[in-house]
Order: sequence, then structure tokens, then C-alpha cells
Amino acid sequence: MKLTEAKLKQMIKEAMITPDPLISKALADPDVHAKIKDLLSSDVEADVRQGFSLLDATLGDRYNVKYASPETGSERYKEKFDQFFNEVPEMIFWNAIPAELDKFNMTIGHTQDEGFELTKTSQFDEASYIVSVGVDALGYQTSHGYEELAKFRKQLESTERFYIESLMNDGEGGHYFEVYMQDD
Repeated sequence: MKLTEAKLKQMIKEAMITPDPLISKALADPDVHAKIKDLLSSDVEADVRQGFSLLDATLGDRYNVKYASPETGSERYKEKFDQFFNEVPEMIFWNAIPAELDKFNMTIGHTQDEGFELTKTSQFDEASYIVSVGVDALGYQTSHGYEELAKFRKQLESTERFYIESLMNDGEGGHYFEVYMQDD
């Protein structure tokens, strides 16, 4: 099974507790008394629990508070949950490129210290790596380094997980390309 970013997100969401919408629904409901809303929006867990009890006593037919949690129903929890899922693709990206490079180096017989240089960049809130090879960086002539870099670029391209720019000359005899996260 190929583990895609979407599948990983789904697996993490299944393992995590999804934010409970009960509190936000109750806060938006005009039938819920203002004092109950104050308790439900409190940062104090005991107040929220008391708000659940009063909500159950007054509108229990509409709100099932039996399994409600002050933590998973809070706005703070929802914000943390959403923030985590916004960061997952970037975390995967930062780990995927070095893993692909290690796999490539093994196939051509290079150790981690030989071969290409990876440079992390973030411009305009967009994560990327610059993959480069300098003069004789692979122990070969620059043209051979260029050929190996082109092969690695093609390997990354074949995964269909990344957006990859064309190979460029750095003006000093070396070559590079930039790799971005592929949008879902």
C-alpha cells in the first residue's frame, strides 16, 4: 500500500479525537440561556462541566452531553487540531526528500556524505528544497554530476508527490533544481 499524504491525514484523524461541535452549536443556539453560554465558553473545566449539566437539564432532548468533553469541545482544541493538519504536509515533505535522496544514493553506491547537497528553503510560505551538485561533488567531472542530478530529478518526478523545477546552472559550474510540495 502506498502511503499518500491524504491517507496519512485520514489515519491520524481517525486516531485523534475530532473536535466536538457541541459547544459551538450551543453557543450559536438562541434557546440556550446566556449564563449557560458563559459557562460553556469558560476556560475553567469545572465551569464547562457545569454548563454541560445545565444544558442537559434544560435542553437535553436537543443536546447529548453524556459523552461531551470540555477539552475537545473548546475553541483552543479546535485551533490546535486544525493547525496540526495544516502542518502535516510540510512535515511529510521535509522528511520525504532526504529519504528519496538516501534511496537514490544507495542505488548508485554513494554514502550520505557524498553526492548531492540539500538546502531547505521557505519563501512566501512555501516549503522547498534546493537539490544541488557542485564541481566534482560526486568525484566525477561536472557533466557526470549533472547526469546523476538529472537521474535523481527524474526519480523524484516519478513519485508524482512533488513539483520539480527544471535543472539550472548555478553559474559556477554546478547545477541545481528546486523541489516543492505537490498540492493535493
